[in-house]
Amino acid sequence: MIAAVLHKKPTAAVLRRLSDAEVLRMVKAPLEFPGGVEFQSSRVQLQTCANCPPNAGGKEQEPALRTFLPCARCRAVVYCGKDCQRKDWKAGHKEARPEPAPGEHRAK
Repeated sequence: MIAAVLHKKPTAAVLRRLSDAEVLRMVKAPLEFPGGVEFQSSRVQLQTCANCPPNAGGKEQEPALRTFLPCARCRAVVYCGKDCQRKDWKAGHKEARPEPAPGEHRAK
């Protein structure tokens, strides 16, 4: 609800620094939004493996949040295991990998 109403990440540091006015906005939010607050936009989605073959029953989806590991170089794709990461790397991810997002550090 913090993300939807205050447009802030709900971290412990943010919670400690909430002003009285922000807390009041959080309390009043259900009354001010009769249809409810839209949480879908801030919902975290489960990732799918970048290499699992689609013809083998679809791409592998992680069983829980953050269980698949991202590519250490680009951090743009995730893999269900080391075998998939090796296969994708050899198949061309090494050359075609996307650039990291601004502010992210690429491992060397």
